[in-house]
Amino acid sequence: MEGRVSGSQPISVRWFRGGSEILSSDQYDVSFKSNVSVLCIKSSRVTDSGSYQCRASNEAGESCCDVTVGIREAKKAPVFDVPLKPQTVDEGERLSLRCHVVGSPPLKISWMKDRKDLTSAGSTKISFSEGTASLEISPASRHDAGDYLCKAINDAGSEFCKAKVTVKEKAGVPAPAEAPAAAQKLDNLFFIEEPKTIHVTE
Repeated sequence: MEGRVSGSQPISVRWFRGGSEILSSDQYDVSFKSNVSVLCIKSSRVTDSGSYQCRASNEAGESCCDVTVGIREAKKAPVFDVPLKPQTVDEGERLSLRCHVVGSPPLKISWMKDRKDLTSAGSTKISFSEGTASLEISPASRHDAGDYLCKAINDAGSEFCKAKVTVKEKAGVPAPAEAPAAAQKLDNLFFIEEPKTIHVTE
């Protein structure tokens, strides 16, 4: 902030905020050279917003001017403070992916699987509330396995996090046990040719 002063020398210039005089310090730099008074806030913050007054005086009198300063909070790019985690689910169960992002609003959230955009449709539900982005698939199938990515965008930048999802296939129905081989039926024992009576002379 600066103001040009005109009048007979010597001229004294002071800066005030809320009735308190502002002096040069680690936070402020106050100067007056060549009839120009400057107040510099070295590292401005939102709390520095408000009304400031510059008072110039000499032997003839005093003059004041007021200035209102508004400082907006700097936009913050998205940051995932709770990123996605790898998930392993059984086929047919619910797959739930969640992450939390902070950053200046408005935040736009998008999801991808294996580099393809995802939307809420069918068994897939996508939501974003109070910084928590979630994706749910129910029931999960083996085709839902892959690499998932959540991306957040605002006016200050963008960020993403990703995780791998594994879907375990259901065990197949066990094949029926082989029936034991039928016991072989034993045939009755009989002579094909019966012995004949033999006469032998000594």
